[in-house]
Amino acid sequence: MTNLSNLIGEFQYNQKVLTNTLGLKLLIANRGNTSKTKTPLFLVDKTTAKGSYISSLYPLSDAAFTFDYKGYKYELKIDELKGSAFISHVLIS
Repeated sequence: MTNLSNLIGEFQYNQKVLTNTLGLKLLIANRGNTSKTKTPLFLVDKTTAKGSYISSLYPLSDAAFTFDYKGYKYELKIDELKGSAFISHVLIS
């Protein structure tokens, strides 16, 4: 299971795969069936072969998403030109 603190920080980004220096490997996957409550993209922890679902990705723009994990809200920003991504914790006031 993904450690919450491992999600925050900078990742290398290549073809929908995010990796960091801690060995975490995340995949942005396409959902086959979408609905009003399910977005087309979701995030999966592929650090282990089995993998585990993290969250649906809710688009803010073409390269930015929000997602929820274990009651916390996060923002994912992707820079394809630099091959990097950044996940930050979103504070809700």
